[in-house]
Amino acid sequence: MSDENKSINITFDAETEELLKDAASLSGMSLEQFCLAAARAKADLTVLLYGEKPEDTREIPKWAKDRWLPILELQESANDPDDPARKRKVVWEVNREGMVRWGVKNTKEESLKALERIAALREKLFKGQVSSTNSVDLIREAREERSRRLEEIGGS
Repeated sequence: MSDENKSINITFDAETEELLKDAASLSGMSLEQFCLAAARAKADLTVLLYGEKPEDTREIPKWAKDRWLPILELQESANDPDDPARKRKVVWEVNREGMVRWGVKNTKEESLKALERIAALREKLFKGQVSSTNSVDLIREAREERSRRLEEIGGS
């Protein structure tokens, strides 16, 4: 394949042309640079999403839905009272069906610190008591306690 650049002529409607010009301007690029970058990004995304299909074609819908690719990463304040300067990484992802999701991506160290904070809070709240009950048991116990109190009040 030769190293020379190829060209493609594309005709846009007025609305699409204005949108592309605005997007290029906001990105600090020329219209040509922006269109080239957008085409390259769309091609990369398409190849990544469709390129490695499973052998069994019945698995493609599940495979496509479960495959998420990052499209945007932002650093934002973690609102940590112990470390106000701490940042967290928020990642936006897209799948083959066009669904978008976002979430915080922590490093292993950040995750361990978060677990330590949760364990300390649990210790503080429950004062070392470990409960093997679930919410139904807790509701039942609260109702029984309330019934006993009502009987004591009514019996006195």
